[in-house]
Amino acid sequence: MDEKKKNNGNGSKQAVEWFRLITPVLVTISIFFLSGLSFQLHRIDNKLFTHLTNDEIHVPRGQVVTQAEFDLHCKFAKENKEDFLRALGEFKQDMRAVLAQK
Repeated sequence: MDEKKKNNGNGSKQAVEWFRLITPVLVTISIFFLSGLSFQLHRIDNKLFTHLTNDEIHVPRGQVVTQAEFDLHCKFAKENKEDFLRALGEFKQDMRAVLAQK
């Protein structure tokens, strides 16, 4: 059987030969691509670390509020908002009563 002839049942054999040729090229390209990506991620990580540790921009960790303090602040802010909305509702009722008298 002649392997060079077309349509003699050796199509899968030819495909395997092509993959033997193409696979090293694709692996080499992938390695270069991934190494470049890894280098860029490392560079971004260094920039991010420098940015986050810059005391001129960010508050030092010791001055950050705790979760309990933040929750307490949120509770008081919510109560303050509810008081304001209640006062606004009373004001609307008073204004309607004043306008109804005229």
